[in-house]
Parts: sequence; C-alpha cells; structure tokens
Amino acid sequence: MSDTRKVTHPKVFGVSESSITLCFTVEEGEEPLDAEARVRLNGDVRATSAAPGTRLVRIEDLEPDTEYEISIESGPARAGETRYFAGRARTLPAPRANFREQVWQHELAADADLLIHDAQFTDEEYRRCPGWGHSSYRHAFEFAARVGAKEVVTFHHDPGHDDDTLDGLLDDAVRRFKPAFRVSGGREGAVYEV
Repeated sequence: MSDTRKVTHPKVFGVSESSITLCFTVEEGEEPLDAEARVRLNGDVRATSAAPGTRLVRIEDLEPDTEYEISIESGPARAGETRYFAGRARTLPAPRANFREQVWQHELAADADLLIHDAQFTDEEYRRCPGWGHSSYRHAFEFAARVGAKEVVTFHHDPGHDDDTLDGLLDDAVRRFKPAFRVSGGREGAVYEV
C-alpha cells in the first residue's frame, strides 16, 4: 500500500536566459502524509509543491548560459526518500550585440536555401509563454532575415489554431514583415525540393 505522494511525468518544459520551467504531476498516496515534492537545482531546494495535481514550476533568477542539475523528489525529507527525476538543463545565453554569433543555430542556418522554422505563437501568445521553447512568427521571420534564408516554411503550429487562423496569421506576418524570401505554411504531406 502506498503511503506517500509520488511524482510522475516530470520534464523540463522550457528555459530562458534566467529561468527553467519544469512540469510534473504530484499523485496522492492512499494514506496522505504531510510530505511534499521538492525541486532541487544543484542540490538546493528551490521550490516545493504539496498539493496533488499537475504543476508548472518556474525557477527564476538563474545565471545565463549555465548548466543546472535538477532533481524532483517526493516523500518525507528523511533517509530513503525517492528521487523520481534527475537530469540537467542549461539556461540560454544572454543576448549579444552581434546576433549572428549568439547561438550555434545561426551558423547552421546561414544562407539556407530552405529554412523550416517553428512559428507556434503570435506575439501576444509568446508574451504569455516566455521560455517555453517555441517561437512566434516574428521570431521566425527575423531569424530568417538575419541568416539570409531564401525560403521559409513555418511549422509546429499551435493546436488551438485551425487552418483558417493559420492562413490568416501567415498572411498577416507577410504583410507586417515584408520578407525578401519566399514564405509558406507547413502542411502535412508537403514535399520540398532544394
């Protein structure tokens, strides 16, 4: 018979320059104790969650471009507690004056004939979800312009956006950013020749 809470489905949900967001579920045991799930970064407890359910925990005030050891533990804080998740995550580098040198992706994508780029969010949606690891149409178009891409296909569309919404968002982005490259929205089964 289980007598403690347990942590299930842990994952790193997103990172930014100064934060790491984790997602996990706290499941109640058959006989609840006053135990809690503890989130540790480099051994230090940075967050706790005593209530059962799915949790998004954002740990802030971290150093940019730094790797952190993460563990999520449950059960009483005593010998023999169970560690349900252990892993590492790295915060993003701080912005630099020369955007082309900021991250290795710029070198990889430089002068691409075809750039397939995440465009899950509108600008407003992105402001509500910073560090989730997804881009906006603005990010996709600005990145493509910086690296000199010749054609861009947007993909990883938000599941809450239907086909008409996606077409409208792409048309709006083309009107706003006036790209010098060809643009199309990714479609299931599409084939691209390079």
